[in-house]
Amino acid sequence: MKLSISDSYAQMSIEAAKSTARQLIKEPYTVLGLPTGNTPKKFYKQMVAYYEADLVDFSEVTTINLDEFYLIEPNHPQSYRKYMEDRFYSKVNLKERNYHIPDGTTEKLQKECKNYDRLISDSVGIDLQILGIGKMAT
Repeated sequence: MKLSISDSYAQMSIEAAKSTARQLIKEPYTVLGLPTGNTPKKFYKQMVAYYEADLVDFSEVTTINLDEFYLIEPNHPQSYRKYMEDRFYSKVNLKERNYHIPDGTTEKLQKECKNYDRLISDSVGIDLQILGIGKMAT
């Protein structure tokens, strides 16, 4: 594992995007684990900028998001799917069939969790996981 320490949020976001871009150039079929929240916002903005500059291609990438709110519709403004659509999915050439977020509307939660675990196993794991840790409470 490579550890990078940044002096600022902006620098951290750029370094994470650079590292991710290098991975996608090296391996176009990368499986990315993606987060939501405040921490990755600039990361997504930078990845979109790389895409718009023709520096990265998402056409063969698969994404697997960490989570979704339970019993919130995908188009709800607070759903993680909507978050991802607004900031990333709709702005790059990632195929809809290649991005995955747990179904937060299911009434069969255990089955959905098992299916999601199977998705990760069938993808032979996640090649690169992006995480946001947010601010620590003091």
